Amino acid sequence: MTVAAEPVSNVARGIATSMASQLVARVLHVSLNIVSSLAIIHYLSPGTYGDYVLALGVTTMFGLFADFGLPKLAVREISRDRSCEGEIIGTVMMLRLVLTVAAFAFTQVTLFILGSSAQVHVVALVLSTLVLSESLLTVIVAFHVRLEQHYEAFVRVFTEALETSAVLLLVFNHATLLQVVAAPAVASIITFVLAAVIARRRYRLAISVAVRLLPKLLTEALPIGPALLAGVLWLKLCSVLLAAVRSQQEVGFYGAAFQPVEYLFLASAVLINVLFPVLATAHGHDPARFHNTYSYGSQGLLVAVLPVSILLIGLAQPLVNAAYGADFAAAAGPMRLLAVALVFMVFSTWLGFVLLSAGRQRVTLVYDLAAVPTAVVAGLLLMPRYGALGAAMTAAITSGGVVVAALYATRKLLGLRIGSARVARAVGANAALAIALWGFLALGTPWWAALIGAGLSYPVWLIVFGVVRLEQVRGSVRLLGPVPAGVRGG
Repeated sequence: MTVAAEPVSNVARGIATSMASQLVARVLHVSLNIVSSLAIIHYLSPGTYGDYVLALGVTTMFGLFADFGLPKLAVREISRDRSCEGEIIGTVMMLRLVLTVAAFAFTQVTLFILGSSAQVHVVALVLSTLVLSESLLTVIVAFHVRLEQHYEAFVRVFTEALETSAVLLLVFNHATLLQVVAAPAVASIITFVLAAVIARRRYRLAISVAVRLLPKLLTEALPIGPALLAGVLWLKLCSVLLAAVRSQQEVGFYGAAFQPVEYLFLASAVLINVLFPVLATAHGHDPARFHNTYSYGSQGLLVAVLPVSILLIGLAQPLVNAAYGADFAAAAGPMRLLAVALVFMVFSTWLGFVLLSAGRQRVTLVYDLAAVPTAVVAGLLLMPRYGALGAAMTAAITSGGVVVAALYATRKLLGLRIGSARVARAVGANAALAIALWGFLALGTPWWAALIGAGLSYPVWLIVFGVVRLEQVRGSVRLLGPVPAGVRGG
């Protein structure tokens, strides 16, 4: 299929629409998740919540094995050539379903090795349904390559609302842990059905399995899958190792601390998922646009994640007290360290996608694999003594090392640089934000008022330090295009 240019306005409109809809959806998604998570945390004791965290952590860890990086590979391939869209989506879906069976088995074997209770095994089995539905949700690739991710946003928010309502109803009626975790499983199946119906009616998407595509897809995915698994493994290993060396109560503290950080980490996908098809299409076709997409994307992530980390560090204790109650007060310390790790986690993910768009996924595999023994060694040294705080230290140390390796790889192999001046301006604006937050708290301002006041001051600091300028906004739109028609279209 030949690649034709599309007007810049269409691409810019698609990026803006996708980012806006995804941002709204993430805000609603996180808000609903906070409601359901708080309900579960308040309903369960720290020990029982620790069982839930362990089951969810192991299930998520091996759920990434079923992902194997195949959805992003499908986005990259279809962005470059739309002629085989239905076959690529269908073949990837089939491969993910096969891997899902293996993920089920790995989850149960790992819990057996850890000596988990029968309840944890059953809860993990129910949560594994989420892995199955995500494999079926490969159909959302059709939304991504067209930069029409508002359809995905709609179905996820709709089903998240159903899930939250079900969780609240179950908690109110004193349901068992198993019944509570069944709500997300049912909602995930509804998400797939809605997404499949929209893709079929909107694009007339006909899914099929093409055996001839298997060698290429498997060859390309071979380094992506292990890299993705290793990337999540070193992150999730913290809770797994903690369960092995400390009590379930400590696991509960760490899980409570990690909960908001995980939501914020997932929110970074708003920018990353939208820019990935643009990067994939630009590489090898328009080096200038590839470099500028990377540069502006990196700066955008830095501007978005740094203030969140600063506010979370400064307000961890009152946030934990207000959200979780006195029983989880010990989660504040780990939350501060995880807020630092959040910055590293977001950038390691972004840089991994940049390398994938350029076909350098094998490099990502190398440094992610190296991170696994780093996490194990750091965890075994820190967790027995410091518990949940040691787990957070491990996450921060490991994610920091991964970012250093990823930055070196993108600079050495792709010649990409964010620019020291841009980094300095963003850091300056966030230093001013930290001072403003400290000032509000020093004056005895209630924590929620300090949060609002400091947050409202942030746009001012962005302008003062020259991070946001009108000419930059105009220039970014010009530098994005033109983009090949393979990125969008019905």
